[in-house]
Amino acid sequence: VFLAADSRFGCRRYAASRGICWKAAHPCHVKAGRAIGRFSPSSFKGMPWYKSGLRRAMQDNDEDLIAAEDTSAGGYLRKTAEVQVEVLSLAGLVGVWPRLKGLLGGSSSSGLRPYVEVSCGTSTARTAAVDAVAGDVSAFGEAVRLPLLDGMKSTSPRRLQLVLRVKHRRGDGKSFSRDPLLGEATFVLGEESLGVPNIRTVWLTRLQRSGPWAADETVDCSAHSGLLTARVGVLAPHGAYRVVGSCRRRKLAHVAKALAQVLVQPQGAELILATRPPMFAAIFDNEKEEALLLRLQTWIVQLENCVERLDGQEDDQAVIWHLARIVRAAQELVASLCSSPNIRHEVVHDLTADWIRAIFKHCAESQGMQLCLDEAQVGRILVAGRAGGGAAHERLSNLGVVLPPGTGDHLEVSILTRLLQAERNGEVEMFTGEPIISNGRVGRGLAAVTHPGCGADDVYVYLYSRSAICRWVAEHG
Repeated sequence: VFLAADSRFGCRRYAASRGICWKAAHPCHVKAGRAIGRFSPSSFKGMPWYKSGLRRAMQDNDEDLIAAEDTSAGGYLRKTAEVQVEVLSLAGLVGVWPRLKGLLGGSSSSGLRPYVEVSCGTSTARTAAVDAVAGDVSAFGEAVRLPLLDGMKSTSPRRLQLVLRVKHRRGDGKSFSRDPLLGEATFVLGEESLGVPNIRTVWLTRLQRSGPWAADETVDCSAHSGLLTARVGVLAPHGAYRVVGSCRRRKLAHVAKALAQVLVQPQGAELILATRPPMFAAIFDNEKEEALLLRLQTWIVQLENCVERLDGQEDDQAVIWHLARIVRAAQELVASLCSSPNIRHEVVHDLTADWIRAIFKHCAESQGMQLCLDEAQVGRILVAGRAGGGAAHERLSNLGVVLPPGTGDHLEVSILTRLLQAERNGEVEMFTGEPIISNGRVGRGLAAVTHPGCGADDVYVYLYSRSAICRWVAEHG
């Protein structure tokens, strides 16, 4: 338990009265030592100095501590991101049951009782067993959640792999390892699971023997053993909402990652749509809203792909340029929704800022917080991403960079982002060993080599000495 420094003396007095040993963990904090006598962690919960110290610690520490200690909202608080799988139905298992009864020796008097075991990495969860009627379970309707453990936290949600195994629950009540497998399926969440509800129907497969049992050429092959329908998605930790709601006190890289965690949830696109500016609220019918949801889901995928490259240590200015393409896409979306085709940049800027502010406010209010937003920083982000504004071109000129005529805005932003990253890390050119950026200017004779990435506007940028890379290409092809 960590408490603020101004609670230290009250803690020691209370500890002395209870026979508790304390030791200093930090000049500004104290930490509970090993308990002796009648001590228990709940002994402090009702003390005024505990509440005030904890409140201050919750403001200063990271979201994991917040999620661990805050129970004011009640219910279940997620400390880490989770994969949610809601099994909707099972079908086509009727052909499996005769073979299964033969495997069990024909002694089972009850019918087929399937359940679903879901695995993601090292996390595993199981649904309850249900009774199948004619090999089908038309209304399964149970959801399981799998926390993303340490090895999976840095993995992009769209790359998470799920393994679903349908098993028959034996009536003897013994361990799950004895339950026979009816079929299994493996799939990756993919981009289609980000920001919108995603219902998957997958074939269940099961290995079976083909050919004569005694023949040498006998092999095992997979055969379809049924269909499974499930709704899948990723849920954000509660700490992500608090990071977004208190973004003024946070590093921009952390805020961007937390916002992506919130928006990749199954209701992320709906959240953005619900917070749209009032002038857009009355111009959409159901068909237009469905089309807009698809565009918002595409934007969420772009945001998640962008923040995946952030390691959380970048300075705010580097992150602003890193997010410029995403913000520009948002401004283009806003401009396309306006009725006037010749709308001014200032109006698009203000509407985009209002929309961003409404999203952040929603996240803050969902946790009972007041929004703490840095308006000046929002303005800098919008200026950096302004389509046709020339902000990236001007910054490149200040660094001494000259690009070929006709270079697109998105490529200018990508090159600028890479140069700022090189400046922050103090990188040197691999052939010459000279600094890439020195005293705010790019080294002489430097060239940028670009390679297309995964997305339409995604570009990887590599920085080399032009003469050295040309010589290397001529020698190695």
